[in-house]
Amino acid sequence: MSAVSYVVTVYNKAPYLADLIACLKAQRGDFAREYIFVDDGSKDDSVATLRRLTADWPHTHILERANGGQAKATNVGLRAARHPLIKLVDADDLLHADCTLRLIMAMAAHP
Repeated sequence: MSAVSYVVTVYNKAPYLADLIACLKAQRGDFAREYIFVDDGSKDDSVATLRRLTADWPHTHILERANGGQAKATNVGLRAARHPLIKLVDADDLLHADCTLRLIMAMAAHP
């Protein structure tokens, strides 16, 4: 079984988070998951929205930091990730329900 850490960078993306969370929740496949949201100093209610939408999610971490840019926020998330596979996601992305599973299958077929 594979295990995936979703590293999601967030900066003032509150309007998009409900759709993103729905896409993450809809990911199909038998693999362990963790969700790491790195808020890069949002001035809107992104953090509160994340807390509300993921309140019942296990293995979810919301990290807050002063604004330093997406690259630094990504690196913070990468350092926090515990699983061997990492899926980088921006907070306004939409993911097909099979996207992670297809990536895992492609990696297995072409090591």
